[in-house]
Amino acid sequence: MPRQLAGQVAVTSPGWHEATVGSELAGYLRILQLAGRSQPYPWSVRGFSPREIDRLAPRDTLHPWARHLGRTGPPRYLSPRVSFLRPEARIIYNTPFPWAHGDGVAWAGVGPTTVARAGVQARFGPLSLTLAPIAFQAENDAFVLMDNGQDGDRRFASALSTEIDLPQRFGDRPYARLDPGQSTVRLDLPLVAAGISTATQVWGPGLSQPLVLGDAGPGFPHVFIGTSVPLNLWIVRVHGRLMVGRLEQSAYSPTPADSGDRLAAGFVATVSPRWTPGLEIGVTRFYHQRWPAVGARLDDLLLPFQGLFLSDAYWLRKYDPSSPDYTPENQLASVFARWVFPRSGGEVFGEFLRDDRNHDTRDLIAEPDQQSAFVVGFQKLLRCAPTSYAVLRGELVSNRITYLGLLRIQPRLYTHTALYQGHTHRGIALGSAFAAVGGTGGTIALDVYRPDGRWTVEGTRVARHAVADPYGVPLSRADAAYALRAERLVFRGGWEFLAAATAILDLQRNFRDDGFSLRLDLGTRLALRGSP
Repeated sequence: MPRQLAGQVAVTSPGWHEATVGSELAGYLRILQLAGRSQPYPWSVRGFSPREIDRLAPRDTLHPWARHLGRTGPPRYLSPRVSFLRPEARIIYNTPFPWAHGDGVAWAGVGPTTVARAGVQARFGPLSLTLAPIAFQAENDAFVLMDNGQDGDRRFASALSTEIDLPQRFGDRPYARLDPGQSTVRLDLPLVAAGISTATQVWGPGLSQPLVLGDAGPGFPHVFIGTSVPLNLWIVRVHGRLMVGRLEQSAYSPTPADSGDRLAAGFVATVSPRWTPGLEIGVTRFYHQRWPAVGARLDDLLLPFQGLFLSDAYWLRKYDPSSPDYTPENQLASVFARWVFPRSGGEVFGEFLRDDRNHDTRDLIAEPDQQSAFVVGFQKLLRCAPTSYAVLRGELVSNRITYLGLLRIQPRLYTHTALYQGHTHRGIALGSAFAAVGGTGGTIALDVYRPDGRWTVEGTRVARHAVADPYGVPLSRADAAYALRAERLVFRGGWEFLAAATAILDLQRNFRDDGFSLRLDLGTRLALRGSP
């Protein structure tokens, strides 16, 4: 039961009202939709607000995690409430080379990496405040790097492209950071929501590899405005968000530190047709621009609504250093769809992304796959019982440099010759980690949810392809890594314990010799007093 503080402020358990729906709980809520235990809802505009989490709470307790997550009853919006987020600690150990697995803002190098997070949420009516910082320290032991032809600190930079801030290693000393993490202050009115946040955003339907923004990458400071819930326009329901924020670079970026910050502006929107239940169709657009001398302005929210084509006149005005309007920029855009079939316990989804604009309509029609990527995937409930769910899921990402490179320059995805940091923040890709390496990747996994936790077995293949010359003609050789992960999440009282082991076989690592590595994860999370 809640404990009362002075002034009738309730201190409640996290339960379904936990402020930040991380990838674990978000994935489970999505599966509850497949099982028909949670109402249909657009999944391609995240993170969710506290009020959205209230709406997504399961309709009954006939699901495996009902006892552990609990129910806090109908929300009382006129009563002040404070919820402590469950403190969490994790240790990641990589040897002899690093392997990422949805680590977000944390970078887990070779050797041990410790991660800790905690926080608190306060809610009063439509106003909510979440403070959820994260701290990590990577011992960052040495490993063999791919030679990029540079020396000093620049030897740690990417060897695949000089046009992206994606370091192979963050220096030769322990690397630590305290980050605001999933912190947000927001106002949710009946139709409109607005706020300031550093939390991770997930745009698009991908499970672990959304192409524009995903929770495997870091959050960044931004302001946003959008719909608080999908708007019912009778024929369709519309849901969306506009945001503008600030991106930073790492110490190993190809861009000088005094010109490293960028302005990021974007939008994501979905429509759900009335006569096709479970279907959501959407579009995203994301702009990078050198940080303006006058700082961000309110009208920067409209940057993503610029024209789709890059005319010669526009190019000379924006990209010529001698022009008074010189403002290097880059943009990404995607279209996506997701269709859920609760009666059969399945869903399918896909997303197609283009990086940079076309010269004109003819250019778009002739070469639609220029500097592009796509993701397709599915989930299927194999078993659906009150005490056990078994879910098969798969996802495929492709970002191979196509043979259009025989005709014209085709750089890697997330890179641009005017903004050398690429689609990154502090040296970590904002979108798909698979797409960022310039190749293809796929995952197939089986998750089994039970009242005492979850079992997962997951197989992954990621291949990055070498480039023969500046025109992007792909070579036949590839660096292909195969990973097998076994993971166990256990509930014991108010505690959660996680243990995972990942074995990685990398064929032609860095396009040279084969390599084998092992990643170990150990973590725990505590539900505070009053939690279910």
